[in-house]
Formats: sequence, structure tokens, C-alpha cells
Amino acid sequence: MTSPPDVARLRRIQAQLEDLSNLVETDPRRVLGAMPMLLAELQHWPQRDAYLWCLHLSAQAFRFTDELDSAIGTAELGLDVADPDSEFAAGLHLEAGMALNQNGSQADAEPHLRAAASIYEQLEDPAGRAWALVALAESLCGLAREDDALQFVTDGEITARVAGDQRVLMRALKQRAVVQRIRGDAADALTAIETVAAGTTGHARANALLERGHILTMTSEYAGATDDYVAASIEYTAHGDTLGLANTERALATIDLLLGRDSSGQRHLDAAATLYRQIGNASGLGYALRELSVARLGRDPAGAEADAAEAVRAFESSGDLLGLTGAWRAVARIAAVRGDDDRVAAALTNAEQTARDTKNLLAVAGIRLMQAEIGDSAHREQAAVEALYLYDQLDILIGSAHAAAFAASATVTNSPHTALQHLETAALRLRRARGRVVDPARRADHDLSLRTIPATVVEVAATIGTQAAHDLAADALLDSFPLGLRTAHAGNGLPDEIVQFARRAQRLQDSGDAAALRAALHRLAVAIATLPRTTDDAQHRLRLADLRAAAPDAAVLLVGAPLSSGQVPVVAALTAADVSLHLPALDEAAVDAVDKLGRVADGGSLDVLWRAESRTWQNTLADVFLPPELRERLRQESPGEVLLVVHPMLSHVPFEALNVDADRPLGVAAAVRRLPLLTPTAEQVSIERVAAFFDPALKWPSEQAVVGHGSPTVAEWLADLGAHTLGVLAAHGDAGPGFSGWLTTTDRLQTVTAADLLAKRLEGSVVVFEACWAGRHVGHRTGETLNMTTAAFLAGAAGVIAGLWALPADPECTGQITADCLAAVGVGVRPAEALRRARERFLAERDTTVRVPGGGRVRMDKAAPWAWAGLCAFG
Repeated sequence: MTSPPDVARLRRIQAQLEDLSNLVETDPRRVLGAMPMLLAELQHWPQRDAYLWCLHLSAQAFRFTDELDSAIGTAELGLDVADPDSEFAAGLHLEAGMALNQNGSQADAEPHLRAAASIYEQLEDPAGRAWALVALAESLCGLAREDDALQFVTDGEITARVAGDQRVLMRALKQRAVVQRIRGDAADALTAIETVAAGTTGHARANALLERGHILTMTSEYAGATDDYVAASIEYTAHGDTLGLANTERALATIDLLLGRDSSGQRHLDAAATLYRQIGNASGLGYALRELSVARLGRDPAGAEADAAEAVRAFESSGDLLGLTGAWRAVARIAAVRGDDDRVAAALTNAEQTARDTKNLLAVAGIRLMQAEIGDSAHREQAAVEALYLYDQLDILIGSAHAAAFAASATVTNSPHTALQHLETAALRLRRARGRVVDPARRADHDLSLRTIPATVVEVAATIGTQAAHDLAADALLDSFPLGLRTAHAGNGLPDEIVQFARRAQRLQDSGDAAALRAALHRLAVAIATLPRTTDDAQHRLRLADLRAAAPDAAVLLVGAPLSSGQVPVVAALTAADVSLHLPALDEAAVDAVDKLGRVADGGSLDVLWRAESRTWQNTLADVFLPPELRERLRQESPGEVLLVVHPMLSHVPFEALNVDADRPLGVAAAVRRLPLLTPTAEQVSIERVAAFFDPALKWPSEQAVVGHGSPTVAEWLADLGAHTLGVLAAHGDAGPGFSGWLTTTDRLQTVTAADLLAKRLEGSVVVFEACWAGRHVGHRTGETLNMTTAAFLAGAAGVIAGLWALPADPECTGQITADCLAAVGVGVRPAEALRRARERFLAERDTTVRVPGGGRVRMDKAAPWAWAGLCAFG
């Protein structure tokens, strides 16, 4: 029996343990520092409760510091001496199970957690039982028994509500999100995790943000996922959570790799693998190595194979069947690249068997999809169709689109008709998937990651070669363009809230706060390009037939985004019944030219626009982008009209300067009309008056000879600008992304922004921006084309002429072209044709020269694109 002095000492120890219990989550190192002395004293006492309490706290503290082997060993030591039906035994089983889960040993964790749940139930402790049930659900997820896991996590959620324990309820909802994500039910997963993110703080919220990032990644909302991962990483760093940091590194790598940022992705994976090894987490290490193997495949196949083999061993040791399935898929992918067909077959067989053992539809669908891509050719269509069925069941439209595209590839040789049907399915699923991504920033990343699906559709359609296939490819290309501005209302249709938002942004211009103004313009751009939440995918659809109906007399030239194969899809529709599809290669010279033209906006050399030796791109890119049949038509029907539809990735290319013949550029052979909103304007040009403004610091004699000296200030010009107006603004522009690229005077005291235009009604008007960059897309390469030109169209303009690059503000060249164009528009000539005539007149004297802007006495040929091709017609 304990003596009286010992009782007093025991009470002091119990008080100390109470204090340490309150610190175990926030300061586990302090708890561990106090334990050696306490345990040394207590292990010899007849009273065992305090000793077991110390062991329980030690196990918890070791788990919170990621010393998982110590946590497991301490818990098992306590279980050797605890009453097997006591609360201490239940707590020690729970700690052992949770530590084993963290260590990737779910098979060993399961019996501990079942024992904990049973003991807590006998003790009528609902809160403890809820913790055990939730942790058991986590184990079963790792063992690929998601249906069982869902049942246990649901029971845990109910039990937590009965106990009134908010902490374990949040943990249950977080685990429910994990289970449902793995099962493919993203909607329920997101609902659960949103509740947790809103109802927790600190480390618990970091866990919720990490999981929400996983769900958003699954649904292709990459920008939002990245935000969540970064926020979680900051919180994990503050808490010294190595496992959490490792998981966020791997998650950030996944997004980088999906978006083609390979170097950054591999750095994140290397960091994750190092952290997982540091804490001995086999399952986490397996995931990092599996993804690293695929990332390294292009530059180091042997190293990739070694990574994949180590990943297999890691998953086998942890019992993580879902991870093992993925590791075998990685082995198969690597073997396919290395040409080892036997290894591909063996790895896919292992993956399929493991996937069957998981009884997880998502895992099985992933195996079927890989079999459709690299499996036995005789069974690829069947595998693709099965994958399509499974993904449709799970409502994962991206997976369905991939599966249908692979089915088309598998059948194109033997059954072109069947392949065409599969292509239609792929295009439909992809269009629906894209329409679900509302936010424009997330949609741009989504489109970039999914570029292989429209590429497959186009490549298979080119192989089929029929008119129906070409039509389908053209429509699929159009469907791959940004979506937001297709649903934006122009003119009278602009929503009142957008107009009011624009007017609020206008008021910021007078404040002198440039940063606040840019922020307001950015929010305005997001509001315009955000899709309405709707399940009607038809409203997002634009077909080639729609373009032909809007411009029945024009040839349509459609240029899609470059494919991973090094080709670029080009469609020429000369008549409604004559649509051709081309896949010309972008060779090194063409890629170099496209890159140099793109870097002009980022301060790159302007030599590419004027020096004779640097202008070979006018012929090199013409061979890529101008199909032979279009050239022939323009030879026979000159001048013609061309409706130019270009993916934002290539919209910086001056197509108008590409040579149809040796000395005859497209911009002279045809009235070229670019479509920044992807839909031709329904407004007809109807000019009743003129509103002009010319930067007073520069000379504009040619233009002013046509339209007069104009308004003395930008404010007065804006007051005069309205419907049925020829609006002319000659000033400076900058290559800012989206709506942040405004126009200004030399002294920077007067500006015109997108907000100024959106607050107007410009029906029937033609707006001419003789200003640098006003028609240029600068921003995400798959993002919305938001600039001063699109703002004018959204306000209802019937046509816009604007600068594609840094215009030479010189009466000898741009001034002369603008003046001739204004004179023609003033007498009823359509803007694109007016600009064509002005170019033709300017280039009539090819043997003369004009000044090079900023070049002193240096002069350039009049035929140099910098002198004449910078102004483009839109609409």
C-alpha cells in the first residue's frame, strides 16, 4: 500500500501530467523532455495508472513529432502492463493504430483500432469510440477497402455527434472527404471538407486544406488547389509537422507535372521523398517515388525504372494496395517507353490483379485506361470502353473523355466509322468537363493539363480523313479555346453589375492609386470571364458551322494550339462543304520564329520585325499556317476575306504579314478579321459622328487631316464616345496582362482603361486604337483574351482596329496607314477591308524606306512588318 508521503508526491505528479496533457499537441517536445524523470520514478510504484498515463502521453508526443517507431514501441510497452479492458488499453491501442497509419502500415494498424473501438464501446465512451472508428476508416482506405471505410467513418461521425465532441466530428468529416475522394464521389468529399475548413484552426485546418487541395486537383481546379497546399505548408512548418510538409511537397509536385512544369515538379518530389525517408513513412515514399519515376522517364529511363521498382517494394511493405496499383502502372508506362512489351504485359497484369483486390472502381478504371493506351492492341478498344463506363459511373468526365479518345485511336485503322463515334463521345465529355470549371484562372490551368484530349481527336480525325471527321476536328479545336467570353454579353446585354463594377473602377483612376486600379480591373476581368453555373453545356459550344453562317462569303482559317507531337492543327474552310484539316510540323526554325515574336512583348529584340535577315519567318511560318488551298483561293479571288480564329497560344503571330506569294502578304491579299471573342459580332457598322483624341506630346498630321484635331482631353473624348461613333484614340499602350494593359498619354496623366469602355454603349461603332499592344493577348497561354479590344467589343462595338505590338508612331508609316483606313471607314468601308486597302496603298512603293523608331538615322524597308503590319482588324 502506498505510504502517505507517496500519495502527496503522486498528487503532484498527477497535476504535472494534467499540465502535460494540455501541452501534448502544441508542445510535444516539452512533454517528451519531462518524461524520462517521471517514468524512472513511476515504473517502480505499486500505483500503475500514473505510469500508464505517462506512456500514453509519450506515445502521443512521439506521434506528433513524427517519431513513429518510438510512438508504436511506447504504446505496445504500455499494452503489455495495462488491464486489457481499461481506458488506458483503449487509448494505447488508439495511439498505436494512429501511429501505424501515419507510418503507412495500415494492415498492422487495423487490429489495434478495432480493439480500441470495442473497448471504448464497452466503457460507454462515445468520444473515444469515434476517434477509433475514424482511424479505422483511415486504415481501411489504405487497404483499398473503401466501402467498409465509408461505413466506419459514417458510424464515427454519428458517434461524434452523440458525444458532442467537435474535434472528433471534424476529424470524421475530414476522413469522410478522403474516403469519398478515393471512391470518386468528389461532390460529397468537397461538402465534407468545406465544413472542416470552416470549423477548424491551426494544424487541423492545415490537414483540411491539404485534403481540399487533393479534391480540387481531382476536379482539375489547380489554382485553388495550389492556394490550399501553400497555406497548409505554412501551417505545417509552424507546427514542425514533417509528414504534413512531405504530403504538401508531393501534392504541389502533382500540379506542376500536370501543367508541364517538370523541373519544379521534380524538385518537389525529391523534397517529399527526403522527408518521407526521414520519418520512415513507406507508403508516402512509395507515392513520391512512383510519381518521380514518371517525371524522370524522359531524361533518365534507367533511373525511372529503379524509382518505380522501389515504389513497388515500399507499397508492398506498407500494405497500401491502391498505391501498389499505381506503382505497377508506373512500371508498365516505363516499360512501354523502353520498348519492353513483355514487361508491359506483366506489369499491367500485376496492376489489374491488385486493382481487383482493392474493389475500387477508380483504381480499376485507371488500369483499363492504361490498357487502352499501351496494352495489347487487340484489346485496347474493349479496355477503353470499360474505362469509359466506369468513369461515367463515377461522373469523372475527364477520365471518360480520355477513354473515348483512346477508343478512337484503337479503332481508326479497322473501323473509321466506329472511331468517329468514339471521337464524338470524347469531344462531348470534354466539353461538359470544361463547362463545370467556373473560375477563369482555374479553367486556364485545367485546359492546359487536358491538351492531349483535343490533340488525340484531331490526330485521329486527320487519319480518318472524311469531311465529317474534319468538321468534328474543327469543332473540337474550337471547343478547346477559352470559354468565358463566349457567354459574355455584349452591348445592351452587359449585366448591370458589370457596368456598375466598371464605373467603380473608373472612379479609382482619379485617385492616383495605380495598384488599386489594377486590382479593380483584374476583378472586373474575372467577373466577365467567369462562367455561369449551369449544366447546359450547349451554351458553351461554338461550331465551325456557326462561324460560316456569320460570315458566309469569307474563308475561315482556324489555328489550334500546338500539339505535343510537334505539329499544329490548321483548318481551312473555304466553303461550307469544303473543310480541310492539316497537321504541319513546327520545325526548329518555326518554333524559334514563334518564340522570338512572342518575346517582343517581354522586351525581346524588335529586329525580328524589321531587319531583312531576321524576317525569314514571313515565309517559314506561311508554309506552316497558310494551307495551299487557301493560298490558291486568294490567288484566284483577290482580294478575299479571311475570318482568322487563332488559339491564344499563337495569337501574337502576325499572320497578316505571312506571305501568300513571294511578295504578297496575307494582310494585302485578304481583308483579315480576327475574332478575339471567338464569335463574330452581330453589330453592323453605322457611323454617324467622330470622336478622336491624339496624345498632345506627339505629331499626328495624317490622321488629323482626316478626322480633325480631336478632343483636348481623354475625359472629353470619353464623353463624346458612344453608339454609332468612329472612335479614334492615338496614344501609348503597355503589354499588361488582361485589363491591366491600359492606354495613356506620354506624361502618364491621362488614361483610358477597359472600365472606361465597358461603361459605354458602342453599338454600331468602330474603335481605332493607334496604340501599342491594345490588341495583344498577354497572360496565361490558355487564358481568356482580355484586353482593350475585347472590352470595346463587350461594350457593343461593331469593329476594332488595334495594335498587335509596339507601333512606330510615325507619319511615314503607321500614321499614313491609319489615315487611309479612317478615310475608308468614314465612307462605309468595313474595317478589315479598309485596313487591307491602306496596307496595299502603303506597300505600293516597296523600294522606299521609313525611319526605325528610336533608331536615329537608321531606316528600314517599307515592306518590313514593323512598318505596316502592327495594326490589325478585329471583329
